[in-house]
Amino acid sequence: MLYWRCHNNGELAKQFNTQIGIYIIASIAFNRSKFLKEHFFFEPSLEITIIKELSNNIVAIYDSRGRRLSRDKELKLGSAVPQENLFKILSLGESSTTKEASSKSVSSARRRPDSIAIKGQNLDQMADQQANSSYRISTVRLDTYDIMKTKSGSYYVGVDSGRISDQKENSFSLHELNDWLEKMNNVLAGDSLVNNPLIDSYAKPVNIDTNVNIESVIFDFSEFESPITISIDGSTHTIDNDFLHRNYDDGFLLLPGVEESRIVIELRNEEPYLDMNPDQPIFYSINEHDVQNENIVDLLTEHLHKALLENGIGYSQDKFYQTKLPVEHSFNFDESNLANVVIGLPELLGENLDEKGYKNKVYQVVNQNFSAESIFYLLDKIKANGMDNPTRADLGPFSPYIPNADLVLNTDMGTEPADFILSSKNKLVYVHIKCGDSPKKPQSSAGALAEVGSQAIKNMEMLVSGNELLRPGNWNLLLSAWPTAGAEQLMYERIRLINGKSYTASNSQDRQQKLNEVWHVVSQRRRSTAVRKEIWIVSANSFSIEHFKSQLWLGQNAASETLQAYQLINSWISTAHINDVELKIFVSP
Repeated sequence: MLYWRCHNNGELAKQFNTQIGIYIIASIAFNRSKFLKEHFFFEPSLEITIIKELSNNIVAIYDSRGRRLSRDKELKLGSAVPQENLFKILSLGESSTTKEASSKSVSSARRRPDSIAIKGQNLDQMADQQANSSYRISTVRLDTYDIMKTKSGSYYVGVDSGRISDQKENSFSLHELNDWLEKMNNVLAGDSLVNNPLIDSYAKPVNIDTNVNIESVIFDFSEFESPITISIDGSTHTIDNDFLHRNYDDGFLLLPGVEESRIVIELRNEEPYLDMNPDQPIFYSINEHDVQNENIVDLLTEHLHKALLENGIGYSQDKFYQTKLPVEHSFNFDESNLANVVIGLPELLGENLDEKGYKNKVYQVVNQNFSAESIFYLLDKIKANGMDNPTRADLGPFSPYIPNADLVLNTDMGTEPADFILSSKNKLVYVHIKCGDSPKKPQSSAGALAEVGSQAIKNMEMLVSGNELLRPGNWNLLLSAWPTAGAEQLMYERIRLINGKSYTASNSQDRQQKLNEVWHVVSQRRRSTAVRKEIWIVSANSFSIEHFKSQLWLGQNAASETLQAYQLINSWISTAHINDVELKIFVSP
């Protein structure tokens, strides 16, 4: 069929059959010049189509023209290979990273893009499961790695077209190509189950009742260089080469106000799942040199961006999707990106534990240190980096999350940027601390995090601003003893560590000079793109990671307070990531 299509188009074509099951059609096509439109001039091109039938009713096709042959009725081809099969190529490596991805909305997009393309060194670390749940994945580029973390493969996956492109090994002889196709056939036919944070965060196809009502349809004609000419019953109209949104009520009008342009849609349980039927013939042409084509349905089907149905269902690229929040079903915390955000520490649970060591209406200061029963004391232990050979016990539970810290500054009280500022040469951290009153069995409510979390987010500017002169609102307090001048017990030095050394001021002038030096370091690291920025939220005796995990596993049956906590944390992650800031929430075990 493809061979005779070439002949019918005036091409010089020849078919080759090989002993390895590969069929080849080579042809010289005479294409009309794009540059000499007003002249009888053609540009010949050599076109190659390679075909091989694989197992499980899969046909592999390489076409130099980039034609999409899926759902071709004459060729009796079905849809593209499903995405769950395409992504089995992840099993070719011990691990993988996603470098590029594009997606398209499957629900309403009044306040968000209809399509998104992202690129980065490792997008898996940035997956926003909730934001992605209303988009379907369209294309992906990913790398696979072996057990030694050496790159073993690089692939482009086109979900819409069912395409796999090997971008690491891309020069094959015919026999090498056959070996590659057999390798891909084994992968697609395998039963490997692979997990990828980014890919798994996008909407997945669902089965629906075809009696559901259609609410609107959106077409994307933006790839065309000029408006589309439409002719109905002798009248000529144009459609902008842009996104076209039409409400649906027993059909939709392709041309507003022109009843003759009504098109009715029928939903089916088999391909084609969505069938468009115009009331009367509608002719169209893409540009003024084209002969008018009467099959408007093929054009509309090819450029249907999505159809929005009731109950939050969207139709896109031959499949139905339903926007569902990640926690509507059993949510596996350990396999999600939240596992790198919410961290349980045994030290953050205890009957005598207090935020700052406040007892008998006095903030306790012991030998110029915080009370050993306070969270401030646990954070302050990082200053042990100033010792010659500190042990893990000396450095405390937070030290592994900022190795080799060379700066610790207590910025508590007043209009503070944080409770503590911690830093190393490659990391700058603002720490916000609260301690609850549930030392025996804390749960996982949003209220346990809301106050301290909102305090952390509202101080984002102090962490990311490029303004070198920006200082905290409690700057003058930082020059005085902690907690405040005149308190019953005083800690004279808020500068706990600077340049990897402990500090004691000789006089107030020296302290002011040293604080200026400390803030200069903070400002420089705040402005440096080489220094990673982090927000730490520390919540003791109020939020349990185990309770959080077990409740999320229940999905929509989880405690309402836990579901609220998930939404709250997700919003903070989104805000932090927009500013290229990492978020860590330390809670009770």
